[in-house]
Amino acid sequence: MEVNRVSFSGKLVQTKKGNTYEKTNTGKRIGTAAGLVGGTVLASSGFIQLGAALTGAKFFKGNKAVAATYALLAAGVAAVTLAGRAIGAIPDAIINNARKAKADKASETTND
Repeated sequence: MEVNRVSFSGKLVQTKKGNTYEKTNTGKRIGTAAGLVGGTVLASSGFIQLGAALTGAKFFKGNKAVAATYALLAAGVAAVTLAGRAIGAIPDAIINNARKAKADKASETTND
């Protein structure tokens, strides 16, 4: 299994042993975008809007209830976006760890 070709705009960084490898953040970027789209679609659903409106109306009256509804919807979109970013960071960590190990192993074999 090859995990070294996933990088659209990786930057070169060094391992603790001083070996260079290309670090990727592609998963985070894709996860953030997917979370933002997913959160927006979720927030636009009538069920979620109704729940936010009822919650806002329960605690506030008048214009404050409307503001609370939008705040709840925005907080939900932000939470889903951050969750998408966190999930996208998982493959990045796996790929970057494999690249670190490969860079360190390559330097060990050339130094022997």
